Amino acid sequence: MPDGIDAQTGLPDARAFRTAVQAAVDGAGRGGPRPAVMVVDLDRLGPLRLSLGPAAGDELLGAVAGRLAATVRRPDLLARLRPGAFALLLRETPSPREAIRHADEVVDVLRRPLVIGGAVVAPRASAGLAFAGSATDAVGLIGEAELAVARAKVDGGDRWSAFEPALHAVAAARDGLARELDQAIDAGALTLEFQPERRIAGALGQAGTIRSVEALVRWRHPARGLVRPADFLPVAEQTGSIDRIGAWVLREAAAHARSWQLTDPGYARLSVGVNLSAREIGRPGLVAEVVSVLAATGLAPATLTLEVTIAAITHDPRHAVATLAALRATGVRIALDDFAGDANTLGTERRATVDVVKIDPNLVAAVASDRGSERAIRAIVQVARDRGIETVAEGVETREQLAALRELGCDLAQGYLFGKPLGASGISAVLRAERRRGDRVSA
Repeated sequence: MPDGIDAQTGLPDARAFRTAVQAAVDGAGRGGPRPAVMVVDLDRLGPLRLSLGPAAGDELLGAVAGRLAATVRRPDLLARLRPGAFALLLRETPSPREAIRHADEVVDVLRRPLVIGGAVVAPRASAGLAFAGSATDAVGLIGEAELAVARAKVDGGDRWSAFEPALHAVAAARDGLARELDQAIDAGALTLEFQPERRIAGALGQAGTIRSVEALVRWRHPARGLVRPADFLPVAEQTGSIDRIGAWVLREAAAHARSWQLTDPGYARLSVGVNLSAREIGRPGLVAEVVSVLAATGLAPATLTLEVTIAAITHDPRHAVATLAALRATGVRIALDDFAGDANTLGTERRATVDVVKIDPNLVAAVASDRGSERAIRAIVQVARDRGIETVAEGVETREQLAALRELGCDLAQGYLFGKPLGASGISAVLRAERRRGDRVSA
């Protein structure tokens, strides 16, 4: 394959695209036509590739490239920017209205179903549009289009957004948050809360004792107050701070779990769940780090559950599956978190050898009132049971939901029905109360 050409799609690669954009920007500076850049990022590539398989995933990317190529005018350029993302250089933009029409066309064409590997899929995408002007070089112009596509995704995806200067302020605020987060990590200002998972047992509409707790990181900022994980964890993922946060959470959660286990023989099987991001899964030395923490705390491997999402697995599927298999070989358990796919998609997770599937709270919320949600959860539970995988329903808030989940055969439940996440001292108090009642952790 010649230099500057993406081997998978045959399109110009990111470097060739930057060169072409720079030439167009330079030409505009000499009085030539003003160019625009559009970045097109597929919204659901990870889950689609995982459900379709590698070969069909490659076929999907080729089909998407073909669809996009059909929208390109003769002087313009389509390129492969990165996995799951393409970029268009609109060399001659007659007017913003014309560029907007093109953006509408791009988003619409990717809504139309494709037949890939015998399956019908609608890829859908977010697009970001930026016009040459304030940006004086290719990096700046492409960066503005990237800010716009990020805005489109925040707004829900399956749409396009145009760059506006205010997005620079958003990016600056994110950078400031990243610096403050690093300072908080250095100062030991992060804390953990734990959300119990209870065995679904006993009388209808009730649940059994605590089986496990999920560790949740919290950041209380001196001026901002409690910063939502949804606001600071993506920033940590982008900057690399997630590595330090993840290592700290693992150590603290394991130490707390071992302490609770030692309070009473009845809690010897109490387990703790720790979330892993895509970046953490890709970090060299993760397996050795987990083994080291287990040895240092005395926590039995079977009482540590590492939770991952489909998105984290599909970021680099081969490496992720190998890493998860190596982790599982140490004796720890692997949970697939926030799962909302159909039973066939769950079947593909066999490659990752998961022990637990945690059902997405959006499905759980409607289980008692929506037949579609009920059918989806029933299928997940059935496939999981056939494969020896434990099921946990996330986001349980009502007794009606709990009763429906019990009827469907779900194993465990987690959610505000049983109370909000608690600090370590709060969990200790709950365990003491259960001990006084004679309850113990169920196997």
